[in-house]
Amino acid sequence: MLRYLLILLLIGTSGWTTRNSLNFAVKYQNPDRQVIAEVIDMLEDHYQRIAVEVGSDINHRVEVYIHPDRHSLLQSSGLRLASEWLVGVAINDREIHLISPLNPPGNHDSESVMDGLIHELVHICVANAGDAELPLWLNEGLAVYHAGQYRFAQEVPGLVRERIFFPSLNTLSESEGFDREHGYSLSYTIVEFMMREYGPERVRAFIKNYPNYNVLGLRSEMELENAWHYYLKYNYADPPALQQWVDHNENIFHATLDPNPVLEYAKLDFTAMGDEDFILRVLDPWGRRMQTLFYRPIIAGFHTFRIDATKFPDGIFYLEMTHGDSQQLIRFTTE
Repeated sequence: MLRYLLILLLIGTSGWTTRNSLNFAVKYQNPDRQVIAEVIDMLEDHYQRIAVEVGSDINHRVEVYIHPDRHSLLQSSGLRLASEWLVGVAINDREIHLISPLNPPGNHDSESVMDGLIHELVHICVANAGDAELPLWLNEGLAVYHAGQYRFAQEVPGLVRERIFFPSLNTLSESEGFDREHGYSLSYTIVEFMMREYGPERVRAFIKNYPNYNVLGLRSEMELENAWHYYLKYNYADPPALQQWVDHNENIFHATLDPNPVLEYAKLDFTAMGDEDFILRVLDPWGRRMQTLFYRPIIAGFHTFRIDATKFPDGIFYLEMTHGDSQQLIRFTTE
């Protein structure tokens, strides 16, 4: 990882210290000094990529405050009410406030806090890319998409699987509707759709010229909404490619998974035909490998595995079973 020249500055008697890099001034208190080099590396490593992707041109050093705890973040940022899962906030186009990765709140760990740092960096870049205030679905959608927070998309099949009507963009523009409709997850899919359908160049132009939908080749927000709803239905409700593979795949391992849908745990029974390496992986609805559950040699015969799905979001998944040259997928859902 590229290292950057760090200039150490002291700020009065406030107990805060500053380290400057090329594009950032990171302020922290003494207990967090051991993580600051990692924070700066993370910011500088992602900055140029994100700035290009959203069309941003920042000509000032962004201030980043690493707070020892939630109380310090809320007090310094001026927030009065915030969700328990909050790890960071971007203020205008100049400041990021983050809870220390050494003291992650709630269900977070240090990795998810660092993901939150990049999320807030996207907000800073987007704020410098155009003049208009973007709607909540677009602002947050850009942040989760360009920060690579793909886990939000993994929740979407469970959200839309049995729905007839999808929320409007107007609903996702309001804080209450955004929270109620799992806005972070759905807004990810909106930006994903826009990037695939219209391309990065047009999306950059849309950020700069919002609300001019003509730059996307559209006439209105409603036209984008209808196209996104179609995309949701046919790409997330039940993705066709893997489903077709499963429907036409022979049960070569004589495998059963019970129960299915899986509430917490399930039992996988199967028969191996020889003494070879066996690999058991979990795939997301689009065939991307999420987790390897087992990878080692097994002997021919009957086998049973216990599948732990307690940390999976509600949705559609696949077990990928590989034994020698043989492979099989088993579709399962979690509730």
